[in-house]
Amino acid sequence: MKARLQLIAISILLHLISVSQNPSVLVQQAILLHEKQIPSSSDTAAHLFKQALSISPGNSDALGNLALVYADKVAWVKENAEVQNLLDSAHYYADKALQKDQTNTSALFAKALAAYRKNKYSESKSFVQQVIALNPKFPRAARYYRATSRFLGDFFDFAIWSKKVWEQEPSEAALWNYALAYAFFEEDAIAEQMWSKVLEINPNYGIAYGEIAYLRLLKGDTKGAVDMMKRAAKVDNREINQLGIAYMLTAHEDYKAALEKVNSVLEKNPFATMYGAGSGQVLKAFLLSKLNQKAAALELTNSLIDELKNKAAQSQEQLVFFRDLAVLYLIKGEKEKALNLLENNVGPGVGNYRYLYTNPYFKSLHGNTTFEKLVAQKKERVLQQKEQWLQQVGNINPEISIVDFPRVWNQKDRSELVHLLKTNRDSIVKFLKSFNASQLQFKEAEIKWSIMQIFEHLERFELSYLREVNTVAGMPLPQQKFLLMTTAEDQFFRDYETDTARAISNALMDPINRFSSIDKAIESFLVSRNAFIKFIETTEVDLRRYFTFRNFKDGRQLSNPTKWNVRDLHQLILTTVSHAYRHMHQMEKVAAHPAFPKL
Repeated sequence: MKARLQLIAISILLHLISVSQNPSVLVQQAILLHEKQIPSSSDTAAHLFKQALSISPGNSDALGNLALVYADKVAWVKENAEVQNLLDSAHYYADKALQKDQTNTSALFAKALAAYRKNKYSESKSFVQQVIALNPKFPRAARYYRATSRFLGDFFDFAIWSKKVWEQEPSEAALWNYALAYAFFEEDAIAEQMWSKVLEINPNYGIAYGEIAYLRLLKGDTKGAVDMMKRAAKVDNREINQLGIAYMLTAHEDYKAALEKVNSVLEKNPFATMYGAGSGQVLKAFLLSKLNQKAAALELTNSLIDELKNKAAQSQEQLVFFRDLAVLYLIKGEKEKALNLLENNVGPGVGNYRYLYTNPYFKSLHGNTTFEKLVAQKKERVLQQKEQWLQQVGNINPEISIVDFPRVWNQKDRSELVHLLKTNRDSIVKFLKSFNASQLQFKEAEIKWSIMQIFEHLERFELSYLREVNTVAGMPLPQQKFLLMTTAEDQFFRDYETDTARAISNALMDPINRFSSIDKAIESFLVSRNAFIKFIETTEVDLRRYFTFRNFKDGRQLSNPTKWNVRDLHQLILTTVSHAYRHMHQMEKVAAHPAFPKL
């Protein structure tokens, strides 16, 4: 399947190059591909941008957008050397674009992304500001202005831009961030209400449970924090939530259970990190110290300090590194070094003072004059920003009563599916009824299927597709990050009808001669197909906002998130029709065999 998709991508590329030597056309096609934010499409986009540059070397649009491709690709790689190569390429093409046109927003945003990937949030925010000044609606600019503001501890900007992003691009992620702004400003009841709204939209949005867990911790309800974080891990089993459980168990002072949880995660990934709480290895060192395993704690601590010093030196604004260093110095008993780091590196920036004060790592500092002064300073800064924010927004209560997303699936889509399903149904039934019993049972060879067997296979898939659509349509609204990936890809699923690549279906779908006659088989097929048609004619579900997936790997993560493996329900039904036609063509081939019985 992966090879087939690569061939398709290459064929698209070659076709576009063959039909156009116009750089502007190539650039526009490439931009559309890159907007999907999936590796295969971005690779094809990069080829098209380079083709445009081979025709017009000074094309600033191609240069700026190629820089943006390289900056985005960083998110899809893990090796440091590859990351650096991509960042170097991003800077190279962005600089060339800006030499041609200083207002090239794609090049400026590429520089913003590159800085963001290196944890240089002030630099990134500066470039994003330039982009927004030139084009307030530049894709993703508002989101990154919000993100950089958060990491810099600028909660006023974070709150203002969280509201803007929510209003411009309503999604569970936007609402989650909007709620976080309220939590930073101590409006916990409103924040929890908003995160509960997120969970109404998508009960599988684990980090919303995680944030509510932190609210429990802020209130001193450590048992409630543990329970809520376990709910987060139940719906989202990633290591950030598993380590989140360990962190909350640490706050609950159940150090033994916390260490067991940490070890289970670090055995699989020694570099695992927690959402908002730093390194899993630092947590392990802290737990070893609390369990009086001092030698092991010091050995691990000493092995981590130099590594964290290097990270902190390279990422001055990724303040979690400094916080983790402070924890390690506390484990070693070097309190002054820890306080110096907290005062000079963590103090001015990231995090609400309440998160710092309730962090179990720093419980031993409660009552310390320097620490208490630091917390008071952070509190004063947050409250000043809150006052500024209240003056700006006026009404403190957010307008979140309407969280429905704009409808995408429309009447034209509905009419298309109904027409296709009916036309396909009638064609297949008419085709099958033209044969007698001996013709229906004819096989080209012993290992081949007869027309009757092909249709039984088709009928079983029909029921399977119907069940899949009904199941997915009845689920909570999933993450909307897949919407862009599936947009404008319907033809891909229509083309499955004539795709020459041989598909291998599950053995459970093989024919087992269930039907005594073709009439019985057709009757069973019509039950499913007519139910399909009725569903399409009457449903109020937005089929463009519900997705179904193929090719999972361990941990229920998509192994290859491409357009074949991710499809919306409209596209799944297109697949149903294409699958039926595909097998009708297979039956036509059987009927055309020289030895096929005559009437």
